[in-house]
Amino acid sequence: MEISSVQDYISAIERLGFKYTIEQLTPHGRRLKTPRFIFRGHSNHEKYKVIPGILRYSVLQYSPLVEYNILSNFIIDSCRYLRDVPTGDILSWLEIAQHFGVPTRLLDFTSNPLVALYFACESKSEANASVWMVNTSAYNMIFSFDRANYAAGAERIANQIIRDEIVEFDSYDATSHSDPRKYSQYPLIYQPHYREERMSQQSSMFMLWGADRRALTDMIQEEYFMNDSDDGQNGKCGIIGNLIIPFEKKEKLLSQLDLCGINQKVIYPGLEGVGRYIKNSVDFSVRR
Repeated sequence: MEISSVQDYISAIERLGFKYTIEQLTPHGRRLKTPRFIFRGHSNHEKYKVIPGILRYSVLQYSPLVEYNILSNFIIDSCRYLRDVPTGDILSWLEIAQHFGVPTRLLDFTSNPLVALYFACESKSEANASVWMVNTSAYNMIFSFDRANYAAGAERIANQIIRDEIVEFDSYDATSHSDPRKYSQYPLIYQPHYREERMSQQSSMFMLWGADRRALTDMIQEEYFMNDSDDGQNGKCGIIGNLIIPFEKKEKLLSQLDLCGINQKVIYPGLEGVGRYIKNSVDFSVRR
């Protein structure tokens, strides 16, 4: 699915939303469940994989001990700046570390499709960009955790994953994905607490990887991938999809996003965003 304008982009999302609406049987009869998408934009479609930073290391370089030490060192060096965050609140520290560029098992998404499109087009590299979409309605119905556990709270499940995979990794066979304490092989989707304005402006969502350390696209079977064709085939609920942005369309899309109020001043609130916006405006006028 190739995108050349903001209108193309929104239309494609609307078509996919209509195509992959789920019909469910409830105690009151059948009802339609409209997909709820989350999005992640990336500037290089060919090189990018949907996988967190800590898991992009090779098998020989990655180990639970390395991950534990990275997070532990971050907490030791950073806790004096964030005295209101308890050192034992590992989930919060994991989110903070992710926010400041430390490799973690979290991957950033957004519930705002225009924010994802901005991140896809932000780089001026001559590479095709892309926006990955995850249909959370179908994902949670098919791949997510036991419904009773999930209803008890995503935050509790996230903390359990962290204990199993990072904190207590040495108390069981870390290479085994059949440990009964594990909630799921598939990443958990959840909305974090918005501790600062940037997360709110970017409508942040997270995916937290558990026992399976592969890229998301390697976990999900091809039949669950969305397609935008008119062949009448819905596949199996359409869990993941990808919209391609040709590199020569990036500047045009950024201009259209600016008209929609999506720019550096919004994405990066504060003086940093103002400076980026002014510099970008000057660059565009010079090129013209």
